[in-house]
Amino acid sequence: MSYATPRTHLTTFRAAEPLATASQPAPDSLFAAHGVWAPGVRLMRNISFAYKALFICALFIVPLALSLYFFVASQSDQIQFAKTERDGVAVIARLSTVQADLLSIRNVTRASLGGAGCVQPLRHGPHRSRRQSGSA
Repeated sequence: MSYATPRTHLTTFRAAEPLATASQPAPDSLFAAHGVWAPGVRLMRNISFAYKALFICALFIVPLALSLYFFVASQSDQIQFAKTERDGVAVIARLSTVQADLLSIRNVTRASLGGAGCVQPLRHGPHRSRRQSGSA
């Protein structure tokens, strides 16, 4: 006994649903298919591929150029700040010798007046404690 499945004809179709209802816009409306992107879709449909590629490249280059501009401006500010820091270090280096000379003049003056408590001048270079230098 063979069980045969019922054959359906290829020409039999279900009734098609209506494409638009009262609550939905007609599908021929551009906003129905693309929503808020409809102006961009319309633009891309009306221009050639070369202009599409140029437009998309420009959209990527504009934020890249802005980022590069702000990066260079930031680096320029940092370079200017570093230059002023180096100028300040040079001034302090010159003033440290003046400070050492003034301190020695002060000590000589105090010693000549019989004062006690002379201050030792600043030493440049690595500082050593009394224990490291061997003196007690």
